[in-house]
Amino acid sequence: MDADSLLELTDYCYRKIVYLNTQGAEDAKYKERSGRAIQDMTPQEDLQEKTSGTEFGIAICSISVLRYLTDFMGDLPLSVMARMLDCHDILMALIPLVENPPWQRKRTRSGKPITEKYAEGKWTEVQASDRFKLTKTDAQLWLCIYNLIVDKRCRLKYTYDDFRRSTVLKLRKYLNDLLTDQLPVLKDLKWAVEQLVIQVPQTTAESASGRLIIEQVPELREKLMTGKNWRVIAEKQLKSAFSEASSATLRQAQEMLKLFQFGELMEQPTCAACKKAAVQRCSRCKSEWYCGRECQVSVWKAHKNACDILAGKVEKCGAGNADIKLDSSYYS
Repeated sequence: MDADSLLELTDYCYRKIVYLNTQGAEDAKYKERSGRAIQDMTPQEDLQEKTSGTEFGIAICSISVLRYLTDFMGDLPLSVMARMLDCHDILMALIPLVENPPWQRKRTRSGKPITEKYAEGKWTEVQASDRFKLTKTDAQLWLCIYNLIVDKRCRLKYTYDDFRRSTVLKLRKYLNDLLTDQLPVLKDLKWAVEQLVIQVPQTTAESASGRLIIEQVPELREKLMTGKNWRVIAEKQLKSAFSEASSATLRQAQEMLKLFQFGELMEQPTCAACKKAAVQRCSRCKSEWYCGRECQVSVWKAHKNACDILAGKVEKCGAGNADIKLDSSYYS
């Protein structure tokens, strides 16, 4: 990936981290519904709920992407590191997720409180004995924080003022033996955090002195977002492309129907009853072929239900008069 794409990816991951800190817990909240309530949900409500679930899952994946970006910080362009540390201050956005992870929730089942964690794209109940066991998302988060604090390049670039120092020191109560036994590499993180206790925080003037700041501006998203009213575009698409009454949609359906009919002319149709050569088909559904009326009547009871369904679809798309009758001499 080039520098511009990596910069866009970093911005995207940051937006998802912000979403997890603000809206993630609300979207992850368990919604207790009865069977009747589920049946009474409108299509819009169902779509909105599925959209929220999808966005939450994507945001969880963004933590893994961010972890891999920090793993290869030395191989990435300097603009990516500057974007993470100076522009977005991603470390300060990640630490609140340690305190309140939205991928963990509590709810009741049959009056009994249970704990669930989001892993492998679904919510799974966690037994009391596994309550402190790290999930993949927990591990990715901790490794990302580890890279941003312990990595030598990040330490040289990142400066700690009073706010940043006090925020990072909150990690001390989580860096216990139970955690470091599961991720031994976090012992170095624990040592680095302890060093901040005796370190004197720098002032804003000291941190900014002697630094040349050149910020690369991402262009892809700006070009997509600038000069376009996406709400107006969406409303227009809803009326034109997704409207059942759209004349353009009906014309397209009719053209597709003609293509299928043309394909039927390429080979001899057979009677649905006797399997002999057929010369005409059902005038309602346009799907079954017969050699004559006797065969059509003989299988009508079996064909009736399917015919009612298919006939409704044909009439809806405006192709009710597109019948084809074949002359048997055509195939001779």
